[in-house]
Amino acid sequence: MIPTDLCSSVDACLYNYQTAFSGLLAVLAAAATAYLVWRGASAPIAEAHRQEARREKRQRQFIVLILRNDFEVLANRARSVHGSIRTQIAADKAVTDDNRHRFYLTVPELINDWDFMALVPRELFANIQELRRRVLDHNYHMSIVGGPFGGEEFRQYILNETAAIGALARRLSSEIGEVETPESQTRE
Repeated sequence: MIPTDLCSSVDACLYNYQTAFSGLLAVLAAAATAYLVWRGASAPIAEAHRQEARREKRQRQFIVLILRNDFEVLANRARSVHGSIRTQIAADKAVTDDNRHRFYLTVPELINDWDFMALVPRELFANIQELRRRVLDHNYHMSIVGGPFGGEEFRQYILNETAAIGALARRLSSEIGEVETPESQTRE
C-alpha cells in the first residue's frame, strides 16, 4: 500500500521519487547512447558492403564486356580454323609442325580466373566450361594429327567439332551480353 501523502502534490511527488525518476532517465540516456554508438559503428560496415556490391557490379560489367568480345573472337577464329582444315583436307597434304599452329584455338584467359568466374551465374559458368573443354580437346587432337589429316571419320569429327565450338562461342557471346547484375547476386 502506497502512502497517499507521498504524492499529495507534484512537488512532493518529484521530491519523494527523485531517485526513481533519475534512474529511469539514466536508463533512457544509456539506451539512446547505445543506439547512437551502434548506429555510428554500423555505418562504416554498411558503407563497406555497398562499396563491395558496387565493385562486384563493375566486375560483372567488365566480365560481360571482355567475354562477349572474346567469345566473338573465338567464334570467328573457329570459323577460320574450320576453313583452314577444309583447305588442308582438300589439298590432301600432310599436317606439319609448321602449319599445325593454324589449327589451334585459344580460350579467353579470363575464364581461367576463378575470382572473376565466381561472379558468373552457375548455368552460364557450366556452358563456359563446356566450351573450354571442347577447345582443349580440339587442341589435343590437333597436336596428334598426322599425315593428310587422318581418316574420313576423324576429318568429319574435327570439322563438326570446330563448327560446334564456333556455334557455342557465338551463343555464349550473346548469352553473356544478356547477363544482368541482379541484386540477388550481390552479397549483402
